[in-house]
Amino acid sequence: MGRCLFSNISGYYSICGNNYEIVLHDIQNPNSSIIAIRNGHISGRKIGGPMTDLALKLMNEKYYMKNDYVVNSGRTKDGKLLASSTFFIKDENQELIGMLCINNNLTDISYDNYLT
Repeated sequence: MGRCLFSNISGYYSICGNNYEIVLHDIQNPNSSIIAIRNGHISGRKIGGPMTDLALKLMNEKYYMKNDYVVNSGRTKDGKLLASSTFFIKDENQELIGMLCINNNLTDISYDNYLT
């Protein structure tokens, strides 16, 4: 998918920080699609890991044909609350070749300061 995308993972991490997991997927092999990850401890995933059920659904239903990204929320297997964005990486023919997923771990964030 190109060296540029790999270097962007570190750039996104530098901007976002420790509460963000950043995952790059190569869709050629959904069972081991993770080719780069930062802060994998948030979800417990690592390089060589599979796509999530949601990512598979988006790919199989060709959601990327009419959209460049999707925003959603969910939980990790151990219950962490995530706000997530998935950006679809397409080739020159608009076919999906990868996904960049940015997951914000909201579990330990206090909103008390925002409610006054």
